[in-house]
This record gives sequence, C-alpha cells and structure tokens, in this order.
Amino acid sequence: YYLLPNRWFDKKKEVAAFTQVIIGNAGAGIGIHFDHYKHKKVATYVTIHMGVKHVLLLPPTTEHTEDGTVSPAIPDWVPKEFPVHPSPELLALVKEHKGYYFDLAPLADGEPLTLYMPKGWLHWILCPADWSVVCGGSMF
Repeated sequence: YYLLPNRWFDKKKEVAAFTQVIIGNAGAGIGIHFDHYKHKKVATYVTIHMGVKHVLLLPPTTEHTEDGTVSPAIPDWVPKEFPVHPSPELLALVKEHKGYYFDLAPLADGEPLTLYMPKGWLHWILCPADWSVVCGGSMF
C-alpha cells in the first residue's frame, strides 16, 4: 500500500503537520467542517485503506470570520447528528444544494481509494464499520 497518492500530490504545497494516518472505530468522526490552516482554506485528501466511511460533501458556503477565526456557514437544513441512514428528504436537499452523500471504501481488489476535497468544501465523514484505516493530508 502507498500512504500518499504521490501520482498527483505536490509536496511543495503540503500543509505542514497535516499529513496523518487515522485509525478509527465505529462512530469515529468529526462534525461538518472545511479544512483551513492559519485562516487560509486548504484542499484535503483522504485515502481509505481498510473499512468504510460515510461521506457528506457540500460545496463552499459563505465564510464568516469573527475575531480572526474562520468558520463555514453550515446550512440550517444539515442535521446536528451525522445522518447514518439519511431520509429521502435529506438526500433530496443534498442533491438540490449540489452536494454528495456516499460510502468511501477500497476498491473491490483491495486497492486503496483516494477522495480529494477542493478548498472550502464542507465535509463530514463517519466510520460506520468496526474500524477503518485512512491517511490524509492537506495542501494549499
């Protein structure tokens, strides 16, 4: 297995200390957010090696800055808890807002699969499996 998708990853644009290996158990995740470093939005990738991740992706929203902090404008229709079993109504809203909801897993032959998230995209990723192994990083 490779840990970094070196076929397209530009090491010169790497965000220092953002390259990680993440081992998570069922229910592991971080709330909806976009990635940033020192108040600059960064693009992010995750490569899944084992397990499954539920993924909710939404295009960039209006950015609010208060006291120098960066935070995304989370649409009010996004639930407070991760939608493990999203309703047809929620999926319709995701589609209406040009977002995506899907499962991320290695390919059928076991080859790791990489998801690239452009700067400013909101993402919410949750591990529904017993465990998962991903690596990831961010770039300017």
